Amino acid sequence: MSRRFWFVLALLAGCYYHPHRHHPPGLHGPACADIHAATQIESTADRLAAFEKIAGRAELGSHEQMVLVDAVLLSGFSDDVLVTLIRNPNFYPEARYHLSVRLEEVPFSPEKKRVVDAMIEYPSK
Repeated sequence: MSRRFWFVLALLAGCYYHPHRHHPPGLHGPACADIHAATQIESTADRLAAFEKIAGRAELGSHEQMVLVDAVLLSGFSDDVLVTLIRNPNFYPEARYHLSVRLEEVPFSPEKKRVVDAMIEYPSK
């Protein structure tokens, strides 16, 4: 089954399961509910603004960061949201790796380059 299917299933299930092989099934942090709520916002600009606020939260766990990466990539690529997440002092190495893998699916653009440059400039903790 596709990653998208599992991601949508995870969002609908209240973030109970995440398809990323490095994370076992189980409940993960309260921000999953916020990410899910943000995916329901109809306006792309407003949805991405909500994602950006979530990306700046210091208390995000690695699972929540990976769910946010998936949500941003499924909702319309936003370099602003991803750079905010990368600059988060608690950006986990697992989430960084997940982002680097998912970026392979994004065609090259100045926005993608900005994200890659931020990954190089801001090492994870």
